[in-house]
Amino acid sequence: MNLCSSGHDEICFEGHGCPMCKLIEGHEGEIDTEKDEIGKLSNKIIGLEEDIEKLTDENIELKEREANRG
Repeated sequence: MNLCSSGHDEICFEGHGCPMCKLIEGHEGEIDTEKDEIGKLSNKIIGLEEDIEKLTDENIELKEREANRG
């Protein structure tokens, strides 16, 4: 058994050449594009989570103000 460490998850294989390397070959541009999209979406998720936290805090403050009024 051989282990490939060419930047993708380690793949065990027998014989010559990693089968994952063969599958990836020629698709590097597509893979990079998808990784970029994943990064953008991850950043968007983080931003949305921050928005939710902010709105939740504002909602709590408003409820506390209303409770204190009456």
